[in-house]
Amino acid sequence: QTEPTDSWGWMEILREHPEKAAECPCWDEFTPMEWMMILEVQPQFADQCPWEEFDGYCWSTLLRAQPQFADKCSWDELDGAYWWWLLDKQPQFADKCAWEKLSGHDWALVLNFMPKAVKHCRWENLSAQDWSELLRMHPEFADKCQRWNDFSDYDWLWLEECQSQLVDKYRRKANT
Repeated sequence: QTEPTDSWGWMEILREHPEKAAECPCWDEFTPMEWMMILEVQPQFADQCPWEEFDGYCWSTLLRAQPQFADKCSWDELDGAYWWWLLDKQPQFADKCAWEKLSGHDWALVLNFMPKAVKHCRWENLSAQDWSELLRMHPEFADKCQRWNDFSDYDWLWLEECQSQLVDKYRRKANT
């Protein structure tokens, strides 16, 4: 097997064969994405990582796998999509979350796996489609919905698959 000629090739080698680290000529060339991919499986190389170059995607993906690096994280880099991705796997970081960055779609996802985050929810950010998705798994939030009149036929059908009682109750109200 020939030696890799670029940083991506070395990243792939180091993920599988950390014992080859001394042979790697490109420690200074790894992109933040490559660093994240290395550290996901080989956290022992963290002392060489340029943490300040990480974006929200790299942080959320790395912390899902290696939460011990939280003290290095620049939390401001995470937007709503990266927050729900991280919290899905590591809910202990909820106290760091910038809840105001979550879109309605992000909220529907977060509340599906972390209903206790409800105290932070900005209900007005959820569209009818977000509500239809959320209520499929959590009908207990139906009283918070102010978008019944905005539901499309598709939203009603989607909700009806799992929560026909909500459709029976709220569709009539929306049509009156």
